[in-house]
Amino acid sequence: MSAWTAPKGPLPARVYWFRRVLVLATVFALTFGVARLFAGDAEERQADVQATTAGAEVTPGPEVAASGGAAPEPVPEPTPEATPEPPPLPTPSGPCTNGDVVVTPAVGAPRTDGKVDMALVLRTRETEACTWQVSADTVTVKISSGSDDYWFSSHCPAAVPTQDVVLYRETDTTVPFVWSGKRSDPECSRYTAWAMPGYYHVMAAAFEGEPTEVQFERTAASITETRAAEPRQQGEGGGKNKKDKKKKERRSPSQPQPSGAVEPTLRD
Repeated sequence: MSAWTAPKGPLPARVYWFRRVLVLATVFALTFGVARLFAGDAEERQADVQATTAGAEVTPGPEVAASGGAAPEPVPEPTPEATPEPPPLPTPSGPCTNGDVVVTPAVGAPRTDGKVDMALVLRTRETEACTWQVSADTVTVKISSGSDDYWFSSHCPAAVPTQDVVLYRETDTTVPFVWSGKRSDPECSRYTAWAMPGYYHVMAAAFEGEPTEVQFERTAASITETRAAEPRQQGEGGGKNKKDKKKKERRSPSQPQPSGAVEPTLRD
């Protein structure tokens, strides 16, 4: 028998067996502990890798991380509404009749040369669309102040432009023209008196149509510079100047003061 199975010594055999079992138990415990230590480190490293991968895939916002709740759904931005295109204008059905045409005058901003920008705003009463010619033969315009008539388009037909237009029942057609800012006479001369500051009325109508009337105010600032720059004929001799002066006086008779200096009463 070997010394391992049959120990020899001064002590009883059970003492040596106890020592051997204790040594084997210690070796086993050390081996088991070291194995568990390495196994625990491997599990922790695998858990860290899995947590890092999951964190990279889904990163909660600061509000979610603080509260621990679910991430709120993003609010979609409102889509701007597209501006609808205006419907196409109707096709003219033929020429307009004068009685179906409505002419409304419009007055622009004051000018420094004494003239007044105006416009004829045209529509039809019944026809959806038709063609028409604007001219002094189809439109009449009058400017007055109270009972005093200042200007007639029949005196100065060139002031009304001749223009072919298409008129609509639901859409305005605008034709601009200019009033000289002076009275008119049958010759439409250049030497008539200026219309003084005050309230005036411009009336317009198509021939055979109903007239419309608009009131406007003429201010002093719009005619001061122009009156100072009144053109004058220059002659070589004094006799010719006197002749021109007499001619001008014959063509510019004295005019009464404008009744439009005070707000006039609208006429029916």
